[in-house]
Amino acid sequence: METVKKYAPVDEPRAIQYIKNGRDALTQGDFQNAMRNFKKCYKSRITKKLAVILLNQMAFCMDQLEFYDQQQTFLEELCDIELNFNNVLKLMKIYNETNNEVKRSKFAERIKLLTTEDENEKKQIIYLF
Repeated sequence: METVKKYAPVDEPRAIQYIKNGRDALTQGDFQNAMRNFKKCYKSRITKKLAVILLNQMAFCMDQLEFYDQQQTFLEELCDIELNFNNVLKLMKIYNETNNEVKRSKFAERIKLLTTEDENEKKQIIYLF
């Protein structure tokens, strides 16, 4: 099983329960409670796959709560773990909205590493530059 950084499968059952509790809170629109659960899971040692799910959920909560600096942090960590077109697009959107040209230009170099078969994605990647 592939692990990343602090993530390992030992805390996964507890982390899954925190994510479930957080998602339940999301369905009720309780973003503060969702983040409390997600943060408990964030401190756990989990697999890469679960970390990707968790970071997506945390970034979504921060977007809903309009804490864009924290959303940016979670998206940057997500891109470190799994660099794909959708994650890059979310992060570049935050950089554009916050007028963070320094980080945007540094991250643009990483976008060049993306490979995609989809012609529309290729056009959008080019547009991001």
